Amino acid sequence: MPAAFEYRLELWKTRRGWFDRHIANRELTYRVRYDTWEKKYTVTQIKSDLTIEHILSNNREVFDLVTTTSRVSIPLNDTSGTFYLVGKLTIKTMTLSNFKEVESWLKGEISGAKKPDLESAPDDFGEFLFNTALKITGLQNISNEIKTENFRIGDLPLRFDKQIE
Repeated sequence: MPAAFEYRLELWKTRRGWFDRHIANRELTYRVRYDTWEKKYTVTQIKSDLTIEHILSNNREVFDLVTTTSRVSIPLNDTSGTFYLVGKLTIKTMTLSNFKEVESWLKGEISGAKKPDLESAPDDFGEFLFNTALKITGLQNISNEIKTENFRIGDLPLRFDKQIE
């Protein structure tokens, strides 16, 4: 069964007496599928407008890929004040597009199930109904969120060229 790992990182600036200001966010998604005939994993990495497909031979390589951090650039014009980061990881074991893929397999439509169109996104209402059904059955997505302590940009061990890297 395919699985998706969705990472979200947000940079916030603290404000006194008012709501904190959202500066920027970055998202990264990995879609993992296993081909039982070829005994290979296909990991599709989706980052903004870039999609990269990796073909891997074992689950250790998959684990290393989806858990390894890479550089994140966030545009930052004003470095004064204090900031914090909020991170969220969501693991989706079943999505509406996965369900449609399994359904096509059961109907015998192997050509469409072998390599589904990654760009075809389900409609929002269908996704809502499907996620509600998953929650009722206990198969809901797993997610966790973290928040860092407040920090100043100048106190971080980073290279700074008008951006945080």
